[in-house]
Amino acid sequence: MIAPMVINHAGYLDEYFKVVISENKMEARLLLKRQPPGQILPEAIKEFLTKEGVRHGIIEENLESDYYGDKSLINKSIVVAKGQIAKLPVDSEISYFFSSYPNKVGTMKEDGTIDFKDRGEIPHVKIGDLLASKKPAIPGEDGINVNGKVTPVNKPKDDPLRTGRGARVTPDKLQIIATLNGMPVIDSKKVVSVLPELILPGDIDMTTGHIVFEGAVVVKGVIHSGFSVKCEKLVAQEIMKADIKTTGDIHVNGGIIGSTISCLGSVEAKFIQSAQVYAVGTIDVYKEIIDSHIETYNDCIVQNGRILSSKIYVENAIRAHKIGSDVSSPCLLSVGIKSSELKQLIKEKYGEQSISSPPDKEKQCIAVSDTINGAMIKSLGSIEASTILYAKIKVMNNLEIKNEIIDSKIESSGACNIKGGRIISSNILAFKGIYAWEVGSKTSSPCQFVVGVKSVGIKRLNSLKSELAEINGELNTLKDSAIQVNQKIKKVKSALFSLNQVKDKINETETALREKYRILKQKSTLDKIRVARQAIENIKEKQTEVDDKLGKLNSELADLSDKLLVLKRKLKSKKEDQIKTEDKIAFFSYWASDDYEEPIVQVSGVIYENTRIKGPETKMIVKETLKSVTIQEVGKLIGDELSSEMVIRSLKNR
Repeated sequence: MIAPMVINHAGYLDEYFKVVISENKMEARLLLKRQPPGQILPEAIKEFLTKEGVRHGIIEENLESDYYGDKSLINKSIVVAKGQIAKLPVDSEISYFFSSYPNKVGTMKEDGTIDFKDRGEIPHVKIGDLLASKKPAIPGEDGINVNGKVTPVNKPKDDPLRTGRGARVTPDKLQIIATLNGMPVIDSKKVVSVLPELILPGDIDMTTGHIVFEGAVVVKGVIHSGFSVKCEKLVAQEIMKADIKTTGDIHVNGGIIGSTISCLGSVEAKFIQSAQVYAVGTIDVYKEIIDSHIETYNDCIVQNGRILSSKIYVENAIRAHKIGSDVSSPCLLSVGIKSSELKQLIKEKYGEQSISSPPDKEKQCIAVSDTINGAMIKSLGSIEASTILYAKIKVMNNLEIKNEIIDSKIESSGACNIKGGRIISSNILAFKGIYAWEVGSKTSSPCQFVVGVKSVGIKRLNSLKSELAEINGELNTLKDSAIQVNQKIKKVKSALFSLNQVKDKINETETALREKYRILKQKSTLDKIRVARQAIENIKEKQTEVDDKLGKLNSELADLSDKLLVLKRKLKSKKEDQIKTEDKIAFFSYWASDDYEEPIVQVSGVIYENTRIKGPETKMIVKETLKSVTIQEVGKLIGDELSSEMVIRSLKNR
């Protein structure tokens, strides 16, 4: 009997088998082409697979020869290798079990009204409370295809738990636990802290005194007149003529009245009246700002209300429904100009370098959904409004008005756009042109327009720079004079101090001599009494001499003090001149440096007679009422000389 053939190497196996590898290289199949002449050892098939490029994930049990001896399986295949699919990593996940203080003015009720008392629940934790938990990161697994090629995966992102004051991380580094009773907070760097908060169930008044507290203060009642609060965050029902300083946000359910506020965070209130508010963050008021001085490094928002009789200085934007009224005193609004008080707050919050950091010009604007009435405005950004009445405006960017401009004076480094409305009795200088539907009327005083005066702007800029140099020189002279006067005052005060010491000693000597004279009169001889009397007379002469010197020194000190006071007033006035001139230089620098093309006056409707228009080189008075025209200064060549003239063109021909 002949023993069956045993195949133990890969030699001619390609005559009997074909290796089929999937497109994604993650599976290899062995196809039986024809029945082999004998038994094939698994080692031979494995060698054949390796020869065909299959090096990983071989399924040993599928290499047994019993399978390949079955004729019915010819042209059929079996899986002999599988790759390892990559297992993606899972990043760590941190869950926080508290909410930060809700940043809202009030809560909308079912009937549509706003409940200003409901500002959301203030989170509060106790020692041992769980503040956060972490699901650890899970590493991934590299993928390997049947050819043995490795597909590596990235490491998972594993954020650590971070804690500040009042919180700790557990030893397993998977939980944050409170170590203080107070208000949990999380900052922009995901650092969890607990601020110990002070809750006052009533008012701040004589029963509490002034409040100085490092954490959050929650006042269920009113902060009354004459009291001060220094804390991190502050929540109160109302603030009445108080002095408030915080390193965080201020939330007032009612109004801020007659108070001085210095805040490194944001301020929210129902209304602000007769107050001074300085803030680094946004000032958000629901109803109105009246008769107040407001400064912020961010936005001042009275989105649904009005601003009356107030001075508002912001870095970014002023947003309101109305500004000014027919009966209130004018508002003074400024965008992009920081006072010394605000600079100090910014320095406290962000450091010295932030003061000189460039502003975000895209954010700088004044946006009023209704009317600007009687305001004086300086803006490094744009201005948007429905109507402008009786205003004085200087704006670095475009002026976009929906309805009308009446009896106003405007200077713009951009364009003045009121394409759907009219301009009445106004003086407008717009570097990039004026666009309106209608200009003037039959009964109003004529408008005066100036467009495209870049050459004038450059001349004015140079003039202002000379003025500033002169002002700086005068300031330096005044400062030197003030220093000299201060040095003289110090010398006079020093002399007065020394002379007063001499006077005190003389007075002591006189007192002793008079006591001695009194005793001598009772017991001594006439000669000794005469000598004592003479000594008293001599000391009186010294007193008179010292008093004379003191009188002269006091008179000199009074004169020097008056002189110093005058110098300080002059310094203050000159400093104000310096700031105003620097503002003008900033305005004209922006103005004079910007390129422009063909600034025009474009009127889609009617422009009435007597409207005055001035360009860089020439000017004109509209002699008759015109419709749908553009008016533009153009150059023309007369002989060898270039001259300019105002040209009127019909809009229909453009």
